[in-house]
Formats: sequence, structure tokens, C-alpha cells
Amino acid sequence: MLIADYTVWEPLLYLQQVEGLRRDVQVALVPPGRQVQYARDAAVSRPVYAALLEPGTYYDRRGLETAFRVVPAGTV
Repeated sequence: MLIADYTVWEPLLYLQQVEGLRRDVQVALVPPGRQVQYARDAAVSRPVYAALLEPGTYYDRRGLETAFRVVPAGTV
């Protein structure tokens, strides 16, 4: 599971749907207000990653860091 903002989500979908790459990864466009619950639900059955989790961006970084132990994973 990869939670992504719109700028990353669309190219990732292109890679999956047109190029046929990593179709095993679910790429989700989730608004900041739903990210923590969405990640909690997904984490029950699979690893969860956030694309480009940088300060001041689209992601609910504070909420995700409160709910999870967030660690850099490098290239996923």
C-alpha cells in the first residue's frame, strides 16, 4: 500500500496501467483528513508507505507519526 499525493499518484498509476510495473502495489490517493484511519485499516494486512513524506506537504505527517512509528524506507 502506498499513500500518495496527486502529483505522485498519477505518474505511479501510469507506470502500473501503461507500463505494467508493480501491479502488486496498491497506490491510494487519500486526503489528509483520512490518511491515519486509512493507513490503520490497510496496515492490518500489508505494509503501508507514504510517498514523499516531507514537512509542509499534502500528508498528515503529525497524525501519521502519532499513530505509527514512521521510518525512512528509501526507494520502495
